[in-house]
Amino acid sequence: MCWKQEWASAINNINWTIIHIERAEAKLQKRLARNEQHLEYQMQLEYKDKQALGEIQSLIQKNRKALSDCNNLVTLLRGHQEMLKSMIEEYGINRAKESQRLKVLMSGTRKAKGKSWS
Repeated sequence: MCWKQEWASAINNINWTIIHIERAEAKLQKRLARNEQHLEYQMQLEYKDKQALGEIQSLIQKNRKALSDCNNLVTLLRGHQEMLKSMIEEYGINRAKESQRLKVLMSGTRKAKGKSWS
């Protein structure tokens, strides 16, 4: 495999990394909503457990920080993807404007036994 194909594969791998981070971010959103709902329930109780309230609030803060870290990481990875794409265009040996091989490598599809799946 030539270096240009390696870079295209790296772009594809970064894309899959972004997909996994976005999945984790969705799960964190659900967890944050659950924690906020639980905090609201605890606040409505007549006898409030201060220790439980503190634990729930710390979990909410932790989830919010994790969500912001996910957003920052996705932004950073997309920047690296764009940098790799521009390097392929600038330093590429192939003079064709739209290389079919690079389109296939950067498309993000994976094949298993002749079938493509995403």
